[in-house]
Amino acid sequence: MSNKILSDEMIREFYDFSTNRHSLSKLPKQAYLYFPSNKEIMEFDYKNLNRLNRRIFEGGVDYISFEKGKLEDLDEEIEFFNKKNRKQTIIFQSNLKEHDYLRFLQATGFDIKKTLLLIKNHLDWRRENLPVLITDKIMEILNIGYLYIHGRDNRFRPIININVSVVNKNTKNYTFEEWSAATIYLMEYVINNLLLPGQIENWVIICDVKDVSLISLPKDFKKILNLLQNNYRCRLFKMFIVNVGNFFNIIWSVIEKIIDGNTEKKIKIIKEGEITNIFDTINPSQIEKKYKGEAGDVTSYFFPPIFPSELYLTQKDNPNTLFLPEEEYKNRILFNEHLIASPFVKLPNPNSSECSSFKRSNMTEKDGKMKKKILKLMHEQSLIEKSSQNNESWIENVIDSKNKFNNFQKKTLDDYDKIEKKEEEVLEVFKEKSIEILGRLQIILFL
Repeated sequence: MSNKILSDEMIREFYDFSTNRHSLSKLPKQAYLYFPSNKEIMEFDYKNLNRLNRRIFEGGVDYISFEKGKLEDLDEEIEFFNKKNRKQTIIFQSNLKEHDYLRFLQATGFDIKKTLLLIKNHLDWRRENLPVLITDKIMEILNIGYLYIHGRDNRFRPIININVSVVNKNTKNYTFEEWSAATIYLMEYVINNLLLPGQIENWVIICDVKDVSLISLPKDFKKILNLLQNNYRCRLFKMFIVNVGNFFNIIWSVIEKIIDGNTEKKIKIIKEGEITNIFDTINPSQIEKKYKGEAGDVTSYFFPPIFPSELYLTQKDNPNTLFLPEEEYKNRILFNEHLIASPFVKLPNPNSSECSSFKRSNMTEKDGKMKKKILKLMHEQSLIEKSSQNNESWIENVIDSKNKFNNFQKKTLDDYDKIEKKEEEVLEVFKEKSIEILGRLQIILFL
């Protein structure tokens, strides 16, 4: 392909993000109302936490104590590294965030030394390769069908298509640097435009290896795979390798026995003509006909992403349980500043009486943690009251504790800004008092 084949409209797509194709690439309304279940957020075995498989890292999601401990260990290792190498301090002066570090930790099996090296190499890579400067060659590569976005799965994860035979046919037309820059440009576009922190953080890959053997894989393509593996960690939800020949299938039967369980679960090998497994988690309307789907095959104009249908769920999905009601969604968004609000749902103005009433009725604080603490204290209070019904000697203490809680609640409602600074201290005192009373009652009950 030459620049002459690229139409003015196709070129415009790389400079004007207000075009119709870019607008159609935006997340649908349903996606904002979807919140992954605990199992979808992460899977792990307490006997081997080093192999836990977290999929959601952002949006204010809670980390388990094991992860927090490893992050602290990494902080200490980074501080030690920086002191030892003052002339090449490389870590915390970057734009990486805690969730980025956790991705790298998980990728190395929480090996601190390996993670530090991986982060250092990644930061060097970012400095050398980002931002990507658009050239004619990059625009061509992203319009020949080697790498493109086509549809979403039933949890709104974007589907990335890779056609290896296209790389084979065009190897001599482009340098590795051009292949690499085009790949990086598309992956960064996906992260910045097609994902939703705390809700949708992964992608699905369909890798077509038709008419390609392991022996004939271009060297540049192998380097690109390494680039993706080293710098876009913990983003892959599932990879379908389709149109696999018998030779590759035999080799895979050996490989799958030696790779770790998490990797083995993510990769599905599908022989030529056997595409049905894809539709367990993807609506057929999102897949091209060449892969047994219902969407038309794309032959040109591969960028921006293509979303052929508004049907995302499969027959097994129940929308009544999958999506939050709008009122509950508003509740969650207002309680969590880390989430991105839906443009389809009107939220109350932060300074309006509606929002003030909403906040007061739900006893909220900025990140929702205060609400959880208060609800826990209310539960403890309820336990104390029930345990005290037949014990007159402690009833006055219970009433006194309840009054303190009521006063605290009233003060929180009437003077929200001031109580923020003192909330931890007040809660701790009240909690200790409640636990003390409950402990005394338990002693009596067990006598």
